[in-house]
Amino acid sequence: MNEEITFTEGDYPGLYQAADTESKKSQQIYYRCLCSYLGLLILGVIIALFLGDSKLLAIISAASFLGALSICIFLAAKRHDRKWYTARAVAESVKTRTWRYMMRAEPYDCPDIEARKFFLSDLQLILIQNREVTKELSGESATHDAINIKMELIKSMDLQTRKSIYKKLRIENQLNWYSLKAVINKKQNRKYFILLVAVNIMAVVCVILRVAFPSWKYLPTQVFAVGAASIVSWLQAKRFGDLSTSYSLAAHEISIISALADDTKTEEDFSRFVSDTENAFSREHTQWVARRDI
Repeated sequence: MNEEITFTEGDYPGLYQAADTESKKSQQIYYRCLCSYLGLLILGVIIALFLGDSKLLAIISAASFLGALSICIFLAAKRHDRKWYTARAVAESVKTRTWRYMMRAEPYDCPDIEARKFFLSDLQLILIQNREVTKELSGESATHDAINIKMELIKSMDLQTRKSIYKKLRIENQLNWYSLKAVINKKQNRKYFILLVAVNIMAVVCVILRVAFPSWKYLPTQVFAVGAASIVSWLQAKRFGDLSTSYSLAAHEISIISALADDTKTEEDFSRFVSDTENAFSREHTQWVARRDI
C-alpha cells in the first residue's frame, strides 16, 4: 500500500503553503532587483563612456544611475532577502513538524488527541515567533487543513509501512535535492568564475592598449571593471561555492542516515531515529539561514 502513497508539496499544512509561496516570491523579487541594479550600473557606464556631446545620452546615463540608486534604496528598505529566508525557515519548520507528526515521533508519540493538540500548538508557536513575516503571508492557503486526511492516513499506518514511506518520501527526497543542488551550484560557481577571469583579462588588455595607443579614446576599460565588480557582487549574493560544499556535505550525511533506518525495530527506536534525522535536516537549514543573514 505504501507504494501508492505520495506526499507532495501541496499536501503540507496551509501555513507551509503560504510561507513557501512568500519565500519564493521574495527570493524572485530580490534577485530581479539585484540584476536590474547591476545592469543599470553597467548601462550607465557604457553610455557615459560613449555619449560624446549628446545631451540625450547624458540624461539616459544619469537616469540609469538614478534607477540603480532607487533599486538600492528599495532593497535596503524592503529587505526582501530577509523575508525570503525567514519565510523559508517557517516553511521548513512546518515541514519537519509535519513529518514528525506523521511518523509519530516525539513529541507526537502519544495518543492521537494529544498529538493533534501538540502539533497545532507548535504551528501556532511558529506563527507567533515569526510574526514579522507571517503577518504578510497570503490568506489563500488558509483553506488548506492544518492536519489533512493524507497526514492522518500515513500516521495511522503500521511501523514498517511508515518506515518505508519516511525513507522514500522524506530521506531520499532530501538526498536527491541536496545532491542535485550541490552539482548545480558547483557548475554555476565554475561558470561565473571563468566569466570573471575573462572580464578581468579584457580590462587588463584595454589598459595595455591605452598605454600602447594613447590616441585611442574609446577603450571600454571602465565597463569591464564595473562588469567584474558586478560579477563579484552576484557571486557573493548567490554563494555558489559555499552552497555547493554545504549541500555536498549534507548529502553525505543524509546517505549515512538513510543506512541507519533499517536498524530501527520498535516504535521507540523509530521515534528517536526520526527525531535525529529531522534535527539533522533542521541543523543544515539553520546554518544556511545564518550564512544568508551574515
